[in-house]
Amino acid sequence: MLDNLANSIRKAIACREYRKARRLCSEYMASLRDRLHHGVLTAAQVEEARELLEWARVTVLCSQAHIRNRLRTLEVAGVYGSAPVPPPRHGRLRARG
Repeated sequence: MLDNLANSIRKAIACREYRKARRLCSEYMASLRDRLHHGVLTAAQVEEARELLEWARVTVLCSQAHIRNRLRTLEVAGVYGSAPVPPPRHGRLRARG
């Protein structure tokens, strides 16, 4: 179950479906809490969760940086009255796994 949720979280973030990713993260954390409560949470699962959250953090920060850069490009284009260069068509990030 944890692996399925982790993969779904990665896919949602890669597709910029952040609300869905947030919901899935809540389910993932609830599952981790339940495993901890029942004494079946392994060190490997904790490490996998850490890696997932680090990947998500870096991926979202990169996405934000791209969006900020795009906004700056639009602002500059507006000042000079020129049409901005369109973003690349492959603008989706790829999920790991």
